[in-house]
Amino acid sequence: DTGALKQIRVRDGLDYALAAAKLAEEYDLTIIQCNTWGEHSVHFAVSNPRMERMEFANIGWNNLYLEPVLVKGGISRAPEAPGLGLVPDPEKLEAWNVEDES
Repeated sequence: DTGALKQIRVRDGLDYALAAAKLAEEYDLTIIQCNTWGEHSVHFAVSNPRMERMEFANIGWNNLYLEPVLVKGGISRAPEAPGLGLVPDPEKLEAWNVEDES
């Protein structure tokens, strides 16, 4: 209400992102989408007109998918497959599998 904020950083799940988008609209703020596991947030990022940018850390988890979310030249596109469009690569999952030692 004081005008002290210029942006909202969004992380976590879709419900949180939608609530943040509502606040951004109400207070005329832009949104920054923080890095998320497997870049599953790309759908929210590309669909929200208040989105300023999406962080991309290129952490190894993005390599676990048959067709990972790609960022080239600073541009990202959401997968067009059903759901999140992130299908795990079974061979990579097996290679990363570690037995519980507890």
